[in-house]
Amino acid sequence: MNIFNKVVFICTGNTCRSPMAEGLLKHHCHNQNLKIISRGLMVFGETNANELAINVMKEKGIDIKTHISKPFDKDEIEENTLVLTMTNRHKTVLTQHGLNKNVYAIKEFIGTNGDVNDPYGGDMDTYRNCMNELENIIIEIAKRI
Repeated sequence: MNIFNKVVFICTGNTCRSPMAEGLLKHHCHNQNLKIISRGLMVFGETNANELAINVMKEKGIDIKTHISKPFDKDEIEENTLVLTMTNRHKTVLTQHGLNKNVYAIKEFIGTNGDVNDPYGGDMDTYRNCMNELENIIIEIAKRI
């Protein structure tokens, strides 16, 4: 597998899925030289992570309460950056804008299919289920990078 110096998680608003994925990979990855960030494709101002996302991550002992949403910026992508999107649609948007190298839907990267559904608007159980799904994926990602 490639050696990456940065991982960028992409979702829609950068308030739920991608900040949870960022926090989980920071928690599970032992590569101290790896920069791990998250961004959103539709960020229209700085916002904290969703309160329910903060709460379910806190249950895992991971603090994302200082997270501030940021829009995706193609200039942040370097030669050895791994870009992981929450959905195949997010990946399609990036590839349509010329970003093709090391861009994967998050499940595709670990050899499975499907999307990580957006928990936005759901209850604590919805967020907890999303976080648990992400954690299982992130554990596999941490083994590959």
